[in-house]
Amino acid sequence: VSNAMDVGNPSNFARLLDLCGGEVGKMRELLRATSVSDEDTRATIADVFKQTGYLLDPHGAVAFTAAQRMRGSQPALVLEPAHPAKFADVVTRATGVIPEIPERLAQCLSLPKQAISLGSDFQSFKDYLLTQSR
Repeated sequence: VSNAMDVGNPSNFARLLDLCGGEVGKMRELLRATSVSDEDTRATIADVFKQTGYLLDPHGAVAFTAAQRMRGSQPALVLEPAHPAKFADVVTRATGVIPEIPERLAQCLSLPKQAISLGSDFQSFKDYLLTQSR
């Protein structure tokens, strides 16, 4: 329920590795991880709404669940990457509430989906970008 949407490579591994200077060992020292099931994601959306009235999006629910599991006595900061209306079906099933769609999001959702197939080499990508800037 918190898929990576249309991202070609949804893994943040490369970004995290870059932040750790390309050293997997350093990454293992600095980071901890957990897995959150769809069932737990939906339960978190429901529980947080019931306790606070706040509607989490599924990605935020995954982050919230992970923070709760791993933070111990430390405070945690969870950032929501999306509006709950973008995942209205999941949020509504979990809470019984249909999230209001902000006007700007409604405009984006009404646009036609676009996908461009590019080669996997850098030059293809570079060529495409250069033709778009004209």
